[in-house]
Amino acid sequence: HIDSVVNLGVSLIQKNRVKELLVLLEAELNNFYFHPNNIVDNQLELHRLLIELYRQTAESQEEYVNKVIYINNSSIADIERLKYVHPQYKFLLQEQVFLCIKIGLYDEAILFGKKLSEYTIHKENKEDQIYASILLAKAYEKAGMLELKDSTIYSVKDFPQYADCWEVVKDVSILKN
Repeated sequence: HIDSVVNLGVSLIQKNRVKELLVLLEAELNNFYFHPNNIVDNQLELHRLLIELYRQTAESQEEYVNKVIYINNSSIADIERLKYVHPQYKFLLQEQVFLCIKIGLYDEAILFGKKLSEYTIHKENKEDQIYASILLAKAYEKAGMLELKDSTIYSVKDFPQYADCWEVVKDVSILKN
């Protein structure tokens, strides 16, 4: 069955029928997920394709962001369920924090920011830990939790790399006040 879906999908791509392809893929998601040869990497690629199709077809920025958040939640849950470190995990968490802040889902941004901080705290690369803390602090700030924001920044402010990391992220529009 999946082979015929893939063939139909290729045909729709060749005919530039993006909306029909999106409808097909959404209808067949469970068949992809439960296919015996499915692996997380394939699923993440499918999710990236869906995100691109959403970008092309969403009627508003808010609709697009909500769909990306939904797809990323699924990707994150799958990686966590398998209990192994996937190279995309950190990037998915970072994107979720940004997107949740962007549309005002501050509690969710904090949740993903905490996961990101927990993931990076024991890594040798202190820059990752600093970036994670800056994102979490911004989520706390947007949620009005200023004491938590301050304590989060304080936890990494003495790292020698802090100033350089702050220079990289200070001009990101979503992080500005």
